[in-house]
Amino acid sequence: MLRSIVCTALLVLTACSVELSDATPAITPLAPTATPASSTALTGRLLYTLTQQGVWQLDLATGNSTQLFKTQSQDSWAASVAASPDGGTVIIAYAPPPGEGEIQFGYTDLYRLPTGGATPQPYLERPDPRESLFTPTWSADGRYLYYSRLRRIVAAGSQPGQFDIRYDIERVAYPAGQPETVVINAFWPRLSEDGERMVYVSVDPATFANGLWVAEADGGNALQLLTPEQFIAVDSPLFSPDGQHVLFSAVSAGGASTPPARALFDWLTGARVAEAHNVPSDWWRIPVGGGQAEKLTSIFDVGLYGDFSPDGQHMAFISAGGIAVMRPDGSDLRTILPLTNASGSLEWLP
Repeated sequence: MLRSIVCTALLVLTACSVELSDATPAITPLAPTATPASSTALTGRLLYTLTQQGVWQLDLATGNSTQLFKTQSQDSWAASVAASPDGGTVIIAYAPPPGEGEIQFGYTDLYRLPTGGATPQPYLERPDPRESLFTPTWSADGRYLYYSRLRRIVAAGSQPGQFDIRYDIERVAYPAGQPETVVINAFWPRLSEDGERMVYVSVDPATFANGLWVAEADGGNALQLLTPEQFIAVDSPLFSPDGQHVLFSAVSAGGASTPPARALFDWLTGARVAEAHNVPSDWWRIPVGGGQAEKLTSIFDVGLYGDFSPDGQHMAFISAGGIAVMRPDGSDLRTILPLTNASGSLEWLP
């Protein structure tokens, strides 16, 4: 039960660990290079969050970033964002400013962001004020909203303030369904383009070590792609456009099943680890049916979160260093929006 004390203390520390520049620079539209791999112009919009700034939209044709929602203060967090398939609804994991004299612990609820910005409106609130709902993502048909939940588990006979923590994947039928648990001891859900499958990261409740799994959309018939022994930490998985691979962010390969001290601290801080892993990582991929993991990048950056373009030709991702784009195989990697100590999520819209 000591975990409850450590968790609270580390949440305080993490709340002060990320600083962002006040201004987000515009980018120069990308010009085609001499290589065939770079000849396709980037189109569409990138919807992204900067945790302590708010929600932004980057027009890839012009290179201009527009702020759709500005957080009310440095003590409010817009952690991650998810746009419905029809583009009509935007859900953000959001923690409003705490009350006067209180501390921002980063416990987020799910909010609806009105079209055109303005103030987010509560959609789904956590049942316990010391829990968190985060990493929202939609089913392909827009019928379900999936998300991760950090919850407190209080054992019978526990002393006041004593509890364990657990990550679960839940979903709710949109717009007015009741939350249902899909997978316990897991987070980072992402759905395939056909809506038939879900990829997620498991979390060992004792060691907080990670595994990587693919299952049916309701959590059934799960297949483990990676065991905790293969990577120290795994997060931010998503299906490749052709559905043949799962891409994921990983700290390092082999050698240890127990996370290093900093990574363990991040796990204990709840949603913050899922929103911006604070251990340098790279992109990898593995066949959806299992097999050997292949390293795609050598960037050694933190907080990786990506999404594919609607045509499947490129993948954009946000990290501490900014927003970058690459091919699905990791080639033609370019930074298109430099940032400093960025933390958030990203989606590629038409």
